[in-house]
Amino acid sequence: MGLQPIYIGQIKPINGIPIEGDEVFVVLDGQVKMLYRVNGEKTSVLLNEGDIFYATEGVEHVAHPVGEARVLVIEKEGSV
Repeated sequence: MGLQPIYIGQIKPINGIPIEGDEVFVVLDGQVKMLYRVNGEKTSVLLNEGDIFYATEGVEHVAHPVGEARVLVIEKEGSV
């Protein structure tokens, strides 16, 4: 199984919460529903084992595990 990166570009958060730095989510086991906004529209993607979600600085996003899941999150120290 190859890694399948999903890249989400620069998008301003709408709820006013500052997001500092890029974040990378790697699904190690299980599934994760990733919710994010593109041009003000809510959208989502279902991530499976081996998938990678990359969100650049300023992208509003939230991860929701589907049942049990193990996720590696890489982010800049001190980011929200």
